[in-house]
Amino acid sequence: MRPTRTPDSSPPSSSSPSHRRPGESGSPEPARFGSSPSSQWSFEKPPLKTSKSTVTLQQVTGAFEHRYGAATTLPPGNPPLQSEFSRVDLGIRRPLARKFDPHRQLLKLFLEGFIRWLVTMVIVGATVGTVWGYSRIEVIESEQLGFFNAITTGLLLGLNMNMQSAFKQSAVFVRWKIISNRRQSLQELDLTLGIDSLLRVCKLAWVARAKPIVWLACFVWIVFNYAMFTLIAIVPLTFSAQGSTGSIIVPGTVQVLKLDHFYPKNDSTVVPNMDAEQATAHTYGIVSNTYLAGNATDLATSLIISRVTVGGFLTYNLVDHWVTQFAEKNPGETTSQFYTNRTANATWTCTSYPVVEGVDGDRTEITYLDGDGGNATFNVGETGPTATTYITETEDVCGPRCARVWTFQTRIPDNGTLPMLFDCNITMSEVAHAYLPDHLLPDKQAQIAAGAIGLNGFQHPNTQRQWNRFHAGDNWAGTSSNSANDRGWLIAQFATGVLGYAGQVNPPVLIPGNVAKSGSYISVRWKQFLPLMLGLGLLQLVVTMFSILVANSVIVKDDSRLAIARLLRPLVERLGPSGCLLDGDDISKTLTTEVVYGVRQAGEWHHVDVGHDIQPVRLWDGFPAGWYDGDPDVEVEVEAEGKRVADSPSPSSSSRRRRRRIADEQGARAGDANDGHAPLSARRRRRRRGADGRLKCEQ
Repeated sequence: MRPTRTPDSSPPSSSSPSHRRPGESGSPEPARFGSSPSSQWSFEKPPLKTSKSTVTLQQVTGAFEHRYGAATTLPPGNPPLQSEFSRVDLGIRRPLARKFDPHRQLLKLFLEGFIRWLVTMVIVGATVGTVWGYSRIEVIESEQLGFFNAITTGLLLGLNMNMQSAFKQSAVFVRWKIISNRRQSLQELDLTLGIDSLLRVCKLAWVARAKPIVWLACFVWIVFNYAMFTLIAIVPLTFSAQGSTGSIIVPGTVQVLKLDHFYPKNDSTVVPNMDAEQATAHTYGIVSNTYLAGNATDLATSLIISRVTVGGFLTYNLVDHWVTQFAEKNPGETTSQFYTNRTANATWTCTSYPVVEGVDGDRTEITYLDGDGGNATFNVGETGPTATTYITETEDVCGPRCARVWTFQTRIPDNGTLPMLFDCNITMSEVAHAYLPDHLLPDKQAQIAAGAIGLNGFQHPNTQRQWNRFHAGDNWAGTSSNSANDRGWLIAQFATGVLGYAGQVNPPVLIPGNVAKSGSYISVRWKQFLPLMLGLGLLQLVVTMFSILVANSVIVKDDSRLAIARLLRPLVERLGPSGCLLDGDDISKTLTTEVVYGVRQAGEWHHVDVGHDIQPVRLWDGFPAGWYDGDPDVEVEVEAEGKRVADSPSPSSSSRRRRRRIADEQGARAGDANDGHAPLSARRRRRRRGADGRLKCEQ
């Protein structure tokens, strides 16, 4: 149905009285609800005849312009794009006025932006605190690591959402400055009002591609948002979970390696004989040379239970003695272990004797100078040129946990090695901090380890000695020094290596203890992480403050659909009751004139509007401060009515109702005689100021 005047449906002309501004000479009063039927709109079917085809938008718009006039040909003196609407009583109009104060708006916008920035900084602080706290934990279990990942992921998602919301808020602020600064088509206006959506920004860039400044601004804003998303996405790359060299220590059942024998086949069900144990112990010592030896600092670090190392050193050199440290394993993680505070020490005392005969290793019996200066002989068994032979006494022992080891060092002219015979006593201590039987090292096994460097599992005929020969190039030959102390130091290292390697390969046994669980640690690149997190907060602050300062010069309307609909009323009201299913592109085609967001002024009263006759605001200018209340003419009436009421005594409510009823009855009778024009009652007469400044009434 299409609205039309019942008495006369001809299109209005520029000289028609119905299109003059209300209050002009000869101008009838706008139609009011409740007036006579002859002045009301009636509806009839549109004069468009179609077959089965759908009526096009152009046909609807053409018919609308034919009946009511095109937007670009509106009669002079009428507010552009404004349709006539019934006036509201002055008492209702006055509370609808609002005063625009740029300083108050600046405070409001600042508070809105500050709250979002404060949320961002809280999330940034929580993220930095979480990463810092977890980075101080040297070993993190898998459960803790999962919790850390969940926390940081949630915080970064929250940061992304809040910063994205802040950027959208900044776009909502700036859009009012944009649409007031230049003229736009309805389609551009519609897209600019939706620039909080990046999809609509892309569409605006395409629609306004012929305008380089608009296209460039859209491109920069899209890149700016993409950069923000990228910066947040790379935050997790500045910290990561690495495999820890430590373990978590918790009470439970642990796996320790047996020390009651040296098992040649790693089978605890078969007790090995003595010869097999001796040969196995010697092999353990040889293999231990493939492990690095720690120092006193390494040992002190490894003994701290809160920071134990997985796969630490077998032996530790403490200058005057050697130490081996015993480990425990988690039955569920046999590849990892932690080293306990249980240790065993190897010490030595050595005496050296110069060799005077057989110095080149060409005979089995040598002659040396004893402590009294006399000659003595010693059977070294099998030897050879440039060789070092270790001979271990299996019966002539120096104590329950001590082994006597002789060393024959042949002459090597090339490196200055002198022919020497060393007599050393190597003592292996009890296991320190042992509290279970399976922690103990028996005396016999301690004695075997102490003399293992000379044991091979074969007794020398007619003696209780065993020997092993090392070439000069072997690490265990020790041909770089002629010192008795250095020789004892090397043999003690071999002894602790035997126990250390036995603690790696001997058969296991399960006992109560401290279970080692392997974990991770958080590695943080602080030089990248901290500037990135603080930079995100600074970026949001700069964008927010810039948008507020730019937008505050104009009225930033509330981001309410109702508030925006009120502003756009003149643009869509011209469609009348038609076009309820049109989309934004269709509606924008009903008006080809470019419009701008601005202010209509009437003295100290203003009206914010969107129209084609409004001048754009320069970049450095803004909207005037003051009162804003719809139609400027009504503001004048409101002001005059307010003064009149303030100067006259207030009638009683019953008197006001009686006078209003009489005026309505008179207006109804007058309306019938006014040929369809709006009735004029005593309270609804137009008021205008004369040349003398006094209010005058027009009939």
